[in-house]
Amino acid sequence: MQLRRRQALLAITVGGLVAGTLDLAQACILFGPKIPLAIAGGLLGPQAFRGGTGTYILGILLHFLIAFTAAAAGTLISSHLTHLQEVKAESNRVFELDIYHAVPGKVPALAERFRPASKLQTQHGLQVVGYWIPQDSPVLDLNLALAYSTA
Repeated sequence: MQLRRRQALLAITVGGLVAGTLDLAQACILFGPKIPLAIAGGLLGPQAFRGGTGTYILGILLHFLIAFTAAAAGTLISSHLTHLQEVKAESNRVFELDIYHAVPGKVPALAERFRPASKLQTQHGLQVVGYWIPQDSPVLDLNLALAYSTA
């Protein structure tokens, strides 16, 4: 029992740190270094963009809180689904849907970043099924659908 808890804690810690770091790095590269202020804006509202170092740190902490919560949820859920190891899929193809929430005015630039990247993704076995910007959504999203083989 103690070993299972340690393994779960390790999975949550490593998963939260890796996912949080990679996600934050990708967001900063894509949207700029002020992205932690936007994250803090989810809690503080628009005045977060006028905040200083404290608000920036709050945004980073909130981001990692979300990453650790997602890692914990995934670890806890998957630990109760051990019977799924016995299920065989009829296809080795996996689909992925990425939804990027963009800063206002950045959706066209974000969409442009995926046009040349699709060649690189294809070279690595990822098939870009499509990407689109919903016209009826009140938030600014870019949806990207990928497919790849697990074999």
